Amino acid sequence: MIQNAEWVIHIDVDEFINVRCGNGTMQDFLDRVPNATNVAMTWRLFGHNGVTEFADDLVIDQFDTAAPKYAPKPHTVWGFKTMTKNVGANEKLSCHRPNKLRDSHRDQVVWVNGSGQVMTDGYKDKGWRSDLKTVGYDLLLLNHYALRSAESYLIKRQRGRALHVDCSIGINYWVRMDWGGNTDVTIKRNIPRTVAELGRLMTDKKLVALHQSGVYWHRAKAAELRQPPELSDLYNQALDSKLTEMEHVAYALALDMESKDPFDAKQKGVIKMNREKMTEHNPQISDPKPVIQYPDDGPRDVKSRGMRFPDAPRYLTPARHRALRSNAYEERKTDAVKATVTRDDVVLGAGVGVMSTFMARKMKVKEVHAYEANPHMIPYIEEVYSESGVKTARIHNAILGKRKGATKFYVRSKFLASSLEENPKGEKAEVTEAELLPGADLSSLRAAVIELHPQWIGQTGVQAVVDTMHKAGLTYFPRHSNAKVVTFKKGW
Repeated sequence: MIQNAEWVIHIDVDEFINVRCGNGTMQDFLDRVPNATNVAMTWRLFGHNGVTEFADDLVIDQFDTAAPKYAPKPHTVWGFKTMTKNVGANEKLSCHRPNKLRDSHRDQVVWVNGSGQVMTDGYKDKGWRSDLKTVGYDLLLLNHYALRSAESYLIKRQRGRALHVDCSIGINYWVRMDWGGNTDVTIKRNIPRTVAELGRLMTDKKLVALHQSGVYWHRAKAAELRQPPELSDLYNQALDSKLTEMEHVAYALALDMESKDPFDAKQKGVIKMNREKMTEHNPQISDPKPVIQYPDDGPRDVKSRGMRFPDAPRYLTPARHRALRSNAYEERKTDAVKATVTRDDVVLGAGVGVMSTFMARKMKVKEVHAYEANPHMIPYIEEVYSESGVKTARIHNAILGKRKGATKFYVRSKFLASSLEENPKGEKAEVTEAELLPGADLSSLRAAVIELHPQWIGQTGVQAVVDTMHKAGLTYFPRHSNAKVVTFKKGW
């Protein structure tokens, strides 16, 4: 069957192709992408829509509340399944995409998204999810009804996940998948055609008997699974988890720390150094003088996005070198600020000077204030400013916190291990966003771009940040958010 097929589509029974162009047929879409060999059909997750009991009705008619169109996280929201033209380009077909591309076809494959836009670069060999640059819903998407009714969720929980058999389906899975607040009824124009085809199939007595048997089994199994106290509690907990959009975003961001995208290069290597693990306790540096260390052959600047960074091994690890040279370091933050910050803004930023330099040098923001607690980093950041020709950024050797006055700061040879704590158990920011923001007056802010650290502050900390933004009139803006870098804006 596969050998004779023109196109091969590997999808599950809870996934429905939604062609949004023309008359809603597959041919209408294919006519618009004549050169495509692979189509990334991005998921749109649909929630339970208030349906509690299993019903013998069309799935596409029962459920129409979905995730927002812009939902880059958690990473499962923008997963995709691939429609592959059977041209012999790949040795293997897997659940999300074809794999093992043959060298003889490397220059012949063309990947497009659901908007018909070419996305070949970066997807020839790996990748199973869309991102802000490759997502497309305009012509075609894949409606994913992972939960359906609350009773169906219990049945799915007993069965387990199809691929991740070692992962249980608990309340976290429900929260990840139960998206609502956005209505998408575009697939419902296919209901008359679906009903007509279903009627034709139901003229077969064997199919009718099998269908009825399946319906009876599901109803009996649902009733059985609601009896044990632990499953009854889970059922009620799921239905009681009526999260607001802000709460859902906070919960999803916190949960996403538990699940990494295996094909996300930023997580696999390039950006992995964003918060290095402190593997050993480094003693406090006794030399009070700020020192910039260069290799034996002298300083070598690292260029990135028009900025210049002196090659100081203490601050620029080999991983940071690679990321800066490839313009990948702090890429998510720079993408967010480019879309959010204006020249008339007053902004804050620090680190090794990347964000403050980027906004002052590249975006020409009139006033940038950077705050850094580690005194040994101040000369380095100032040198970054000087090398990059920055005039409007100012670095402050200070800690943002709840009280005024001096405080002890423990400097260690590994700068990410420096902290307010004398004997830290691991890396941690001087003051986390969950500690700083709730006590600050944010009423004058027009927008905020924040990197969240759920690994330190947990779900409650993420929720505290989101609540604080909301109280200040700043609403989560998904279009300019990506992973842990989240944007909040007023009046959008």
